[in-house]
Amino acid sequence: MHEYVAGPIVIPVDGEHPLTGGKAPIVMGYEFSGEVVETDAGVPRVDPGDEAVVEPIYSCGPCKCRAYNLCDMIGLHGLSGGGGGFSEHTVVRENMVHQLTGGGGIRHLR
Repeated sequence: MHEYVAGPIVIPVDGEHPLTGGKAPIVMGYEFSGEVVETDAGVPRVDPGDEAVVEPIYSCGPCKCRAYNLCDMIGLHGLSGGGGGFSEHTVVRENMVHQLTGGGGIRHLR
């Protein structure tokens, strides 16, 4: 809400985000869920038709801080580029997708 009303706050305007390459204007929406409509070959955790929630954090991988949510270059899908929850369709990495059960709970996946 703050990004929309008072922003840009974290949306990159003057240069590209170091991880996503995104820059304003972007499609916002970083907290969202939906239906998986397509996966790349070899994606074992989710299938088309699955309901899922997206954990929108982009990080550089194993950081010196050892906590991806504290990465110095952190970005958010829907605020740092890459499309967002207000898109009709968006693409995220497999590790960002958490499958939901019919009852609304998280099914733990390997």
